[in-house]
Amino acid sequence: MATYPGGIFSPVSKVNGNIVDAPVDWNPALAETVAVQTELGTLPKGDFSSVKARLDAIDLSAKSTIAINQYFDVWQRSVSLAGITGLIYVADRWRFERGVAGSFTVARIATTQRPGNFMCRITGSGTGATTTWLMRQFIEASLQYIPLNFSAECSIKTSIAGKVRLILAGTAGPTFQSAFHTGDGTFQRLRINGVSLAALGGNLFLGVQGEAGATDYNSDIDVRYISMNVGDASVIPIPILFGEELVRCQRYYEKSYQQVDPPGTATITGREIGFLEGARTNGSPWHRDSRFIVTKRTTPTITIFSTSGSSGVVNVNAVDKASNVGLACDSSFGANNNTGGAFGAIGQFATWHWTADAEI
Repeated sequence: MATYPGGIFSPVSKVNGNIVDAPVDWNPALAETVAVQTELGTLPKGDFSSVKARLDAIDLSAKSTIAINQYFDVWQRSVSLAGITGLIYVADRWRFERGVAGSFTVARIATTQRPGNFMCRITGSGTGATTTWLMRQFIEASLQYIPLNFSAECSIKTSIAGKVRLILAGTAGPTFQSAFHTGDGTFQRLRINGVSLAALGGNLFLGVQGEAGATDYNSDIDVRYISMNVGDASVIPIPILFGEELVRCQRYYEKSYQQVDPPGTATITGREIGFLEGARTNGSPWHRDSRFIVTKRTTPTITIFSTSGSSGVVNVNAVDKASNVGLACDSSFGANNNTGGAFGAIGQFATWHWTADAEI
């Protein structure tokens, strides 16, 4: 029997010329016609059996997106990373990996394409026929989704024919891939529809890849979005407000800096600050623990920065002093004196920045 959740799909019927609400268990023999009332208006009416069949065919699960930062809104590390020759996170949750030959720049670019406000631009330098690359996102706790079917899609523009495509894979089983982009210089939707993840094992990832054999990758490759949803057909994802997307990303990576400042920026904006209660002995915290906005998926790797921009130090009374991390957990950490001796005095203050990395 079809289920008609209130406020989304509400069957209505015309009985003796009047429109009345129709309970799920109503007797269709009593009604003349049935229409389907939705948020978009009333769909074409018909007899009860045909309307029920149309409702049963609707796959609401396809609206559930799995990928995070699918429109490349959040770039906490930097909005442009150049000279990539190995493995590095670029936009939040998205890891770029160059195989061999040449280097890449990955940057956030404003776009008038809708939906979305930004896109990811990948540009090679010194690349050739042996160059390969992959930009992917690992899906946390992917085994929980078995045995559901999944679909994925991306929107990409490139002039490179037959080498760039969407990929969905894991540590075991088959690798699912879309058709290649034709290289016509327009945005194309590349899709993987209705696949089972049961055979893929853990460490499931979704991404786009550039395979070897292209003349080069020295031209711009623009990626509007990469998405993954439950269901047998891929859908264009619905953009999420920046604040909501940022919180989702901060489960895996967070920083004390304001969003426009990459880690290591010399700035006091967004800093942690604490007044010393007296001289701090070696190994003791400068002040209270720093707490994360979002609990991390595991104890993160912490990097401490002075407000001068240097790492591994805390600025105490306008002097950078060696510091290390103490008592780190998924919700907080301490910044400790690591000078080898006591330093500071009551009334002085310490300032520092930090990053917390819990990526998969």
